[in-house]
Amino acid sequence: MFVILYKDRVELTKCLRVANKKLSRIYLKGKENLNFNYLLIRFLNLFNIYFQKLFHAKNCI
Repeated sequence: MFVILYKDRVELTKCLRVANKKLSRIYLKGKENLNFNYLLIRFLNLFNIYFQKLFHAKNCI
């Protein structure tokens, strides 16, 4: 378990908002696009990298 500092929570909220928009767009594209799964996986990988950067070298408890 780790504690998220207030500043990080604000960043996290922003990140999640952006993620929601991107996911909606990817989903809409996916309805007419057979590469939907590929796009989704690619996006989730990018999201994962963002989180690693966000919490890198932070003091976690």
